[in-house]
Amino acid sequence: MKYFFEMFQRFAQFTGRSTRKQFWIANFYYTVILILLLAISHIIGDTSLSLCYLFSIIGLIPTTALAVRRMHDAGYSGWYVLTFFVLIGLIFAAMPSKTETNSWGPMPGESIHFDFEKSNFA
Repeated sequence: MKYFFEMFQRFAQFTGRSTRKQFWIANFYYTVILILLLAISHIIGDTSLSLCYLFSIIGLIPTTALAVRRMHDAGYSGWYVLTFFVLIGLIFAAMPSKTETNSWGPMPGESIHFDFEKSNFA
């Protein structure tokens, strides 16, 4: 648990190094707490998962700083951490649209199919 609290104590320290042990133990506890919050949200009927989102937002900078320090310890630039965000962004961008109406409204305009046989271009 020591490394988990250290991650938050050094929340904005993007310089220096963190060992594999520090990185993995801190992330283990972070994940366990997130799973517990998910279970609590399910038990109390919080379908918005606000506890999980709040904890994730609070932990975003400390976990990123820890990952940057881990990259430094491995001999790489901390900028390599951005590849994770790019990969996640590409995965979400490639996901298919939901066809039904969701929390953000109805599906945008349907695909336009042009029937070339019935066109008046000739």
